[in-house]
Amino acid sequence: MYLGKAMLTHQDKNALMVPYALPDHYILFLVYPWDHLVVVLDPAHYAEKTFTEFLVLLNLAHKYYKDQSGRVKDASKSKLLVKTQWPCCKQLPGSILCGYYMCEMLQINGRYTTEFADMSLENIQTGSTKKTILNLCADICRYIRHDVCNHLGEFYDPESDLAKNDPFKRLREWEKEFM
Repeated sequence: MYLGKAMLTHQDKNALMVPYALPDHYILFLVYPWDHLVVVLDPAHYAEKTFTEFLVLLNLAHKYYKDQSGRVKDASKSKLLVKTQWPCCKQLPGSILCGYYMCEMLQINGRYTTEFADMSLENIQTGSTKKTILNLCADICRYIRHDVCNHLGEFYDPESDLAKNDPFKRLREWEKEFM
């Protein structure tokens, strides 16, 4: 229901970016409700059977979306077309960086057009450099420091050990020292 309602709520968008966490891996799905299409951006090329259950949920959500008068190109189509093996950022074999790569793909795809017909391979990185990973780690650290640890941050928890213990005071109130 949640996915179907999200599709209805965002009918004005051509694509929805849907991150998905398997027990040991992260994948990004680009869902194009209007075009009856799902593009799978998988940094490790897992077999489709690994995420088939989620694809079933996406199809049920799309059916709900259509039944509730969601806009579609061809109402006679009953299932979403799934495109796997799509070129995207790839993690190195044996690495466990799929979460970082998924974040990078969210960032990359957010910068470019969300119109599937206009999507070109020039807009998609097929590999990331060490610098890309370091920049992504810096972004995550900045987010944690500004929004989680800082007492003015959106996700700060005033009931946490961080909030209640004096050794963490400089971490949670760092802006007083630097601003």
